[in-house]
Amino acid sequence: MIGFAISVCMAIIKSKVPDEHAIWMLGTVFFGFMPAWLRLSMFPAFAFDIEMSTTTALMISVPIFVAVILFVGHKIGKLTHPVILASAGVTVLMISTSYVGGFEWYQEFVTNLMKPMVPWPEAN
Repeated sequence: MIGFAISVCMAIIKSKVPDEHAIWMLGTVFFGFMPAWLRLSMFPAFAFDIEMSTTTALMISVPIFVAVILFVGHKIGKLTHPVILASAGVTVLMISTSYVGGFEWYQEFVTNLMKPMVPWPEAN
């Protein structure tokens, strides 16, 4: 979400320079589509009743999405632009999400972070 927000802010700042504005707006697509891509990549597994873990899905879908990002960056001649490199880098970091999510300290941190936002009282 931070990458998406930064891309939007930079697109606004660069709105007077059409090429820069366009590449930053493209970055919003990359940052916004990353989580959806993982869910989309799971559809064949569900359709053919294939047992697949989240880690396996990440290992399959992340390299494909990084390749798409780099291909688009190459085609538009901006392979080394910060938004292309950042979106590819953040996508690679997604591989670690299932690993980190298994840590008890992380689960406790997220639970405590989200607890104040739960709209219903705890059952006693």
